[in-house]
Amino acid sequence: MRDLIERAVGSEVEIKVSISEGLVAAKADANQLELALLNLAVNARDAMPAGGTLSIATHEVMHEEGPDSEHPALPAGGFTDHAMPGMSGSELIRRVRGTYPLLPVLLASGYADMAEEEQVEDWPRLTKPYRQSELAAAIARAARRSESPAANVTAA
Repeated sequence: MRDLIERAVGSEVEIKVSISEGLVAAKADANQLELALLNLAVNARDAMPAGGTLSIATHEVMHEEGPDSEHPALPAGGFTDHAMPGMSGSELIRRVRGTYPLLPVLLASGYADMAEEEQVEDWPRLTKPYRQSELAAAIARAARRSESPAANVTAA
């Protein structure tokens, strides 16, 4: 991988690699990880037209969840886009909610005017583009909605 990155960034960019020892194995698609690293390296090269140093490093980060954490635990649930191949996000939500009526599901869409049959009752919808704070609020609404059994009764 280092050879590929060196060829991609050219001789004007020095590459420094620091891999921590004893890291816990991560499950990842090797091809996608390599492509992500290569894209990051090319972006770094483009940001340094006069050359520079590209540092690639690994280290372990522990993530603590809970109410006192900076990163609270996320509820289990689903997130889908409206535009998908084969079926709409609305159709996917209806199918999922038919089997798992209490599962929180959030629909994201850039379409201002979705057809009426594509509207998914009062389920949380996130309009694109959105900010991180809007995503967090929509996730919270979806989670609250799933806690109320009366809110999960839908017409077939």
